[in-house]
Amino acid sequence: NVDFGSLLRVLERQYADGVRPHGPVTQAEFLASMGIGERLGALIDQPDVTDEQAEVLFESFKRLVDDKQMGTKYKVMGITDARQGDAIPGFLNHVTN
Repeated sequence: NVDFGSLLRVLERQYADGVRPHGPVTQAEFLASMGIGERLGALIDQPDVTDEQAEVLFESFKRLVDDKQMGTKYKVMGITDARQGDAIPGFLNHVTN
């Protein structure tokens, strides 16, 4: 497990201009914000993708985002220069001050 608070404190000491944390958010939130559902659809819609391949893709997607699997077990945090005020992709609603 990652101690995001400790990681942030170390980075704050390293960078004189400061850092801005984004998140943490669940893996499911992050991947959804990055368009994993749309990407899955685009892959499955390829004309040469078989039903078996589509099933493997869907099961892999489900494993990554499902609340009962990896979706909420893992967290993601982005860190940017403190002078960058806007949220970054994957964390659009999760800027921490």
